[in-house]
Amino acid sequence: MKGLLAGLVALAALGVLFFFYTAEKAPPADMTEVEIAQIEAEVTQVIADRWVGFWETVLAKDYDEWASYWTTDTRVLQPGVDLSGTAWFDYVREFFDSGAEWHTFDIESFDVFVHGNVAYQIGQWDETATL
Repeated sequence: MKGLLAGLVALAALGVLFFFYTAEKAPPADMTEVEIAQIEAEVTQVIADRWVGFWETVLAKDYDEWASYWTTDTRVLQPGVDLSGTAWFDYVREFFDSGAEWHTFDIESFDVFVHGNVAYQIGQWDETATL
């Protein structure tokens, strides 16, 4: 398994990322384009802030806090890898427990969709780590 972990870390992690932002309520249907753009900008900033928190969690190797960023039905696709549910969480717990050190974690956001009180971020991340 450690060989698989090392091989996977060497690859650029590519996936579809979903981070959720929950507002107090959905915006009214009669919002102007300017109001919608403002909300989308605010949500995009919240997502960026969550990525900072996520990276800090990875560096601290805080598995429980890391797991709070994901839903139980998460599916991660990487070259040669398709992990979902408990398999994803088990993989990462083993990686954290292995003594791995992360060096870089770069996010490239392709798009952010805001639908009412939920936002979806689609993009990719590249990470480097050593065991």
